[in-house]
Amino acid sequence: MSLAVAYPSETLVEAWRSGEFSEILEGALARADADDGARQACAALAAGIQIYFSVDRQVVDVQADYVGLFDLNRERPPVHLLQHLHDRQTHTTQLELYRQLVELYRSCGITLKQGEGAVPPDQLSVQLEFLAYLCGRLSRAPAGDELTSLRNTQQAFAHTLQWVDEPIERLAQQSPHALYLPLLRVVRRVTEVCGK
Repeated sequence: MSLAVAYPSETLVEAWRSGEFSEILEGALARADADDGARQACAALAAGIQIYFSVDRQVVDVQADYVGLFDLNRERPPVHLLQHLHDRQTHTTQLELYRQLVELYRSCGITLKQGEGAVPPDQLSVQLEFLAYLCGRLSRAPAGDELTSLRNTQQAFAHTLQWVDEPIERLAQQSPHALYLPLLRVVRRVTEVCGK
């Protein structure tokens, strides 16, 4: 999911086009024993992908669409995928949010790249990658305090990703996008599954 909400690579576009992405997602949701809502969101995404790619789109077209929606939109403000621009629950400044996230990542053994070209710690793709990392660690953790601590961290972090609701609402208000609106809805459902 983290790769799907980042700037689209040629590999990702081909996985969407071929159906491989939907198959992987469906398999992951089945293994996670996801609820009907998550499965329905996944089916809506698969349908949206088919609609989106029913027009002959090249990789550069998909990349331009991504930039137009999430970075530089001439008609209306872009739908940012940065927590500090949407999260009204924490009431923290951007700097404080960055500090908290970097410290959380570091406490779990992850040091983010800094400087030019670094992705902000509150970018949705980074946060989903961290959530995936926690899931992986949980699958290998022995029973006991470490497992409990990781589970608590995963559930709390998944809960903070509720900020994704605002970009979903903004995309729904604009002309609904066949690919990215259902994709963000799946992201939201996946974070709910991780929160449980």
